[in-house]
Amino acid sequence: MPSKKKAKGKGRGATKSRKELRNDCAASVKNDVESQMQGLKVNNSKQDNEDEDALLEAAINLAAAEREDLDATDAKKCDHGFVPLPDMNGFVSPRPLEESWCEKFTDSFMSEFMATNKGCIGDRFLIAVEATNSFYFGVWNDPHVMQTKISYLLAKGVGAILEKKVDNARQSAMLASFLEQYRAAFVCKNPPSRESHLLNLFNGGTRIHKDDPAWNWGKISELSNDTCDEHTIVSFFRKRVPCKCLDRRYKEVKSIVKMGRCSNPSCPLPDGQVECSKLLYCSKCFTACFCSSQCQKAAWPLHKEHCEALNEIPQSFKFRVV
Repeated sequence: MPSKKKAKGKGRGATKSRKELRNDCAASVKNDVESQMQGLKVNNSKQDNEDEDALLEAAINLAAAEREDLDATDAKKCDHGFVPLPDMNGFVSPRPLEESWCEKFTDSFMSEFMATNKGCIGDRFLIAVEATNSFYFGVWNDPHVMQTKISYLLAKGVGAILEKKVDNARQSAMLASFLEQYRAAFVCKNPPSRESHLLNLFNGGTRIHKDDPAWNWGKISELSNDTCDEHTIVSFFRKRVPCKCLDRRYKEVKSIVKMGRCSNPSCPLPDGQVECSKLLYCSKCFTACFCSSQCQKAAWPLHKEHCEALNEIPQSFKFRVV
């Protein structure tokens, strides 16, 4: 009898375990189904969110592209401050003709400049002036005509930047900076009226020496360097044109660290380049800048004469390119 009870008890226990097992399996299956359903809902929700994000991003990109196209269209219509100069009778040449004259002048000057490989950058520029002076006498001896060439170069540089042709923009910036300083030095030596400048044409013009203190050859050299950063190039044009065509491009490059050049010819830094924020300007002339006090002291024997000559120029005549 005891063995039968045990067997019977064992059988009831086994039967109960199987029911529990079935219940557990059913509960597990139910949980799995619910979990899968919840997963599907979550996945669907995530997918919906991803689809919405993708659509939103596509819409933003499309709007940005349309805005860029509109800006490009507006920029093509903009003259970027270039205005042809009227003659003494008030006649203004058609813009395409004036642009053609400016382009010929630019090409002629840069051809002479590139052909001259000897001497410092100041020598090369003034040799190019002498080489083009006979044919472009009016440009080099009338600051009003020269201002037209400057405005053309600025407009040309802006167009090159918008087309992302940085090398072309750099060349325009270098020549525009040179003409700005040449014009400033010329005006310092002559009365401001145009009639007196035209009279000066018949008296042989004005000679300007490369050692004139008004020159800032460091800035011109910086712009001519292939390593000149895009931030500096864009800033150069943006400060000089009246339009807002470079605002978007400036936002893209303003994070680039602006680099300057130490005025010490023997500066130990590679190519004499240093962050503009770290440059130390000469406290007397404010045109020469140095990477350190050591470089400033080392360059003083060379800089002294230039610095003292600058101090003799009236403040209203001093010219700095920033």
